Amino acid sequence: MTQRMRVLFLTTLVLATCYACQREVPAEKIGSESPQPAGTIDQAVEQNLEGIKRPMDKAREVEEILGKASERTVEQVQGATP
Repeated sequence: MTQRMRVLFLTTLVLATCYACQREVPAEKIGSESPQPAGTIDQAVEQNLEGIKRPMDKAREVEEILGKASERTVEQVQGATP
């Protein structure tokens, strides 16, 4: 009998927890949140994009410099070969 009581208690506890987790937000709290202005969101997006663009631009510059250096190395090697 005690094992049945434990199972019943645990089942009740699990069901009560599940019920509590599925509760909805009260209607008066839904409208109270103030949305952010569109300009603030656009500004944040733009800052994030700039944060990505700058390193990529620097990487492209480095890639270009390394490409020119490799071309010069190839020219020097070809010029030195008889």
